[in-house]
Amino acid sequence: MTGRTIFCALISMMTCATIGYGQTDRDVLRDGLTLEGVDGQLVCRDNNSVYFFKPDTDISDDRAVIKARTAIEILPSVALEKMAAVKNENASAGFRIWGRVTSYKGENYIFVIHFLQTAALDTEKAESASVRLVEDANDTLKLPKEILEKMQSRKIIQPIQLTKGFEMEQDYILVDRTGFIRSDPNGGSVFVFDCLGRNLENISIALMPCYTLQSCKSEQQGELEEIRFKVSGIVTRYKDGFYLLLQRANRVYSYGNFTR
Repeated sequence: MTGRTIFCALISMMTCATIGYGQTDRDVLRDGLTLEGVDGQLVCRDNNSVYFFKPDTDISDDRAVIKARTAIEILPSVALEKMAAVKNENASAGFRIWGRVTSYKGENYIFVIHFLQTAALDTEKAESASVRLVEDANDTLKLPKEILEKMQSRKIIQPIQLTKGFEMEQDYILVDRTGFIRSDPNGGSVFVFDCLGRNLENISIALMPCYTLQSCKSEQQGELEEIRFKVSGIVTRYKDGFYLLLQRANRVYSYGNFTR
């Protein structure tokens, strides 16, 4: 084997390894990762049509890390609509969120289930409340700079949000509904309910990006006819529209009992 042949073989192996285990894989968190009380900021673009969450700290699982201050797109939800309203009223508001991470075509998204509004601790007030060692007014001990910096990084939960959080509308669980996954004119995906046996027109709901959706679409690409899926997931509402986040989807075989 010549040196040129060996070189070409090595390049080929490196290319295959890059395709199968690209660097982007190390930056993509696994689908379904739970977020519990993550602090960060809400940012928007395109005239408030797309929102992102910038975490204050790194988010990681057992294989990947998203660095702090990295913008992660937030999926539509009841919680997002409430967060946007808070942000409009108070541009400096921070948020502590609970939810889950989804993964779709090498990108991560966040589905927010619950949130609390936060605010940075006022360091000037913290310093003015320094500890007194003796009763003499001139004998005060100022807090060290390191302690003040740690206090500054802490977040305060806004009391008003503790009550408003219980007034939020609820998401709903969709269980074992049969239908088809199709593309919409805007490049997204929808789940069309199977109304077989009912005198109803096709009813559809927008699907949010996640690994389950990606798997279903990959399976559909290898088939000549539409695949019927039985799905379960979370139904949420955002700006008068309904969205479905798939949790589970199984192929349903008709065995010739259903017409297409």
